[in-house]
Amino acid sequence: MRGARVIAHRSLALLLLAAGVPASAAAQTASASRAATSQSATADSPTGRPLRFAVFGTAGLFSATAKESFEAVLDTRSGTDVGIGAQVAWQSGRLRGLFVEVDASRFEETGERAFVHEGEVFPLGIPLTIGLTPIEVSAGYRLNPVRRTRSGVVASPVAYFAGGGVGSVGYTETDDEDEISERFIAYHVMGGADVTLWRMLQIGAEARYRWVPDGLGAGGISDAFNETDLGGSTFRVRIGVGF
Repeated sequence: MRGARVIAHRSLALLLLAAGVPASAAAQTASASRAATSQSATADSPTGRPLRFAVFGTAGLFSATAKESFEAVLDTRSGTDVGIGAQVAWQSGRLRGLFVEVDASRFEETGERAFVHEGEVFPLGIPLTIGLTPIEVSAGYRLNPVRRTRSGVVASPVAYFAGGGVGSVGYTETDDEDEISERFIAYHVMGGADVTLWRMLQIGAEARYRWVPDGLGAGGISDAFNETDLGGSTFRVRIGVGF
């Protein structure tokens, strides 16, 4: 009887050991698989991380679509546009190349109030400042070719990007006595390129076109010229850091 109990205990131990070996092997295999997946997800990333971050400042020239309305008040349809922004881009995996960006900018010029009669503009000599403050969110694709070297993955210093999005444009009219302030929904497309000059320092150029439907035209000079779009084109230089 005692011998039978010993044999039974040993048999049970062997069964438990046999059951544990596959479980342990499966756990090790799963762990190795997860590690391999994580490694392959960043294998094409120049920084070894799945995401790239960038912050930048911009300066450029804005030209209004409502040419005649802006020229009647400001004596020009164009002016300086300055801003800041930030971008997040995927560097590896299935989403590689996609980016999301948010930026804000400011255009401001001073002219004078005027009225239009039978197509002719009559200045009134009252100083008037026009301001535009767009806040926009963009999404698109960033093409930054990479190559493999003995030391790892190296990205090209030149990257190209294109996308579009939506935003909100603040419009202000300010004179010595009053200020009018409104905000409108806007849509835009954009594209450009940036170059890495040294380590994280980047400089680039961007072209953007914005539509602001029904931002103008409700009375006043823009109504006389039948101009309703508060949008326009912007050409900018971008300077920032990417990491």
